[in-house]
Amino acid sequence: MRSRAFFAAVLFISAAGASYAGDSASCVSPASDDSFDKVGNLNKDRCGMIDAVTNSCAGREEKKMATREEFLKKLESDPSDASGFRAARKAFASIPKGSPGYQKLTGRLVDGMLEHQYKFNCQNGVKVSMSSYVTTFPYYEFDPSKNAGTSAADAWKKFKDSPEGPAKMTDAEEKAKKFQKKFTQDGESVIGSMRYCPVEVTADKGSQYLAVLHPPCGSNLSVMYEDNASDTDLSKLGSDADFKKCIETAKANGAKIDKITVNSSASSLNNTGEAEKKYCKKGFLDLSKARAEDVKSNVLPKLLPPEFAGKVSDATVISNGANGDGTSGPCPYEIVDGKEKLKAEYQTPSGKKQLDGYRYVKVNVSFVQPWKPANQQPTHYAYNTGCSQAGFACR
Repeated sequence: MRSRAFFAAVLFISAAGASYAGDSASCVSPASDDSFDKVGNLNKDRCGMIDAVTNSCAGREEKKMATREEFLKKLESDPSDASGFRAARKAFASIPKGSPGYQKLTGRLVDGMLEHQYKFNCQNGVKVSMSSYVTTFPYYEFDPSKNAGTSAADAWKKFKDSPEGPAKMTDAEEKAKKFQKKFTQDGESVIGSMRYCPVEVTADKGSQYLAVLHPPCGSNLSVMYEDNASDTDLSKLGSDADFKKCIETAKANGAKIDKITVNSSASSLNNTGEAEKKYCKKGFLDLSKARAEDVKSNVLPKLLPPEFAGKVSDATVISNGANGDGTSGPCPYEIVDGKEKLKAEYQTPSGKKQLDGYRYVKVNVSFVQPWKPANQQPTHYAYNTGCSQAGFACR
């Protein structure tokens, strides 16, 4: 939102028909045309408003905890469970109600809902739901396009009778059982991943399903930005060899882009130097957005081949970060004698490195998956288990 007026920073989280105040970025933005004085610096009054609204992040965790507790009360008391919260929690049946793990699970679901709200600014609240899928541990695949004149049954028999066949089958079965046990009985793994796999391992001897022929390509371009900089260091453009190889493979296989997403965040370290002049000391959201828009406008056209360039203008930019104010990660400050002070653990090289991990510009490119007739699909032989996973979305 662009505005010349001062607005209170209020985050609305709608669940069960209620709204709650939280900490979010101000609507005040330094990006409007009259934000700069004659020497190119931000008008000090505007920065004063932005910095006053954002204030120190030192109290952010306390504010989030208060919001979290009130949010949870509303979720628990909503008779319709419109958010899907209680249904999702019930789906993790191996974690007993009232146990310490149950409390952790509850907190994990609530935190996931709040983080999604902060990141995507959902106007009508957040919904959590469980998506079911099959986790597969393959040991053999028959591709008819590579085996002309051979039937799937004959190829399978040949594999099963080969010296390496039984060993590969046993290895796949053991991996499947270990995986299934981990995401059913290991509470830490279940809660940490929000994944639950209660279905016993079964042998799948010959299923056909659409394989992901063009896997998505992802890259973190944060290495291309110095501290407080919003302009790309194009000399580091080729630093992600895996992303480049992924894109080249997709191009060679005739892939077509489905969607491009640019997801950015700043750390909670105060802006200094040019960034403070351009975006204010605590203008994290504007710095994060500037980096993402720079990637969209200046980096993607150089990073992607001409065949994919037509989709760049449609790229989606998400700049709120996990905290909703353009930042992700912990607050590195504390209040001492009424003043903001950098915590001792973040004054060290290792502490600075930890905070730098929350300064990112991540690009994800997904592709349209081609369809093949059933008789041209590969036949897969594997051991499978059924899983479900919690996912969050704006309502």
